[in-house]
Amino acid sequence: MGRSAYRTKEENPVSILNRDFYHSDDPTNRGANQGETNRKRILIVEDHDLSVMLLSDFLEVHGYEILKTGHGLEAIKLARDNKPDLILMDIRLPDLSGLDVTRVLKQDDQTKYIPVIAVTAFAMSGDKAKALGSGCDAYISKPVILHDLLRMVDSFSSPFSRIGGQILLIEL
Repeated sequence: MGRSAYRTKEENPVSILNRDFYHSDDPTNRGANQGETNRKRILIVEDHDLSVMLLSDFLEVHGYEILKTGHGLEAIKLARDNKPDLILMDIRLPDLSGLDVTRVLKQDDQTKYIPVIAVTAFAMSGDKAKALGSGCDAYISKPVILHDLLRMVDSFSSPFSRIGGQILLIEL
């Protein structure tokens, strides 16, 4: 199936994944309870439609609730209004750079503790340092290896996730 056929047929690969994942009788299936209200919310800030579709479909299949935008100013508003658990931030956006959006979010008391992962095609030396220097909590370059992204997203959703740039360890 070519890219032009994606989501044009009645049942595409993602709908098959959704069907099999969410309607499994396996009690260990994380996504089996779609009505669960404790789903982690991720804001995807990406202006490339195919990337948004891939990321959002993949993360939804793995039990995450998705908010999405392709514009920096709207990302700031969505983050303030919805308080996502995590933000996936593209660096190159049409109105503001993702680094500028991250700086604004990290200076705002309402959003400064939301972890931001830079997801970008910029892979030159120094780009990771720029992203982390702007306040991003992690960096992953495109093309994204989906299992690596999921591992990183899951790590920020765990009880041992980073809080305010520090790792919080709880002793039992």
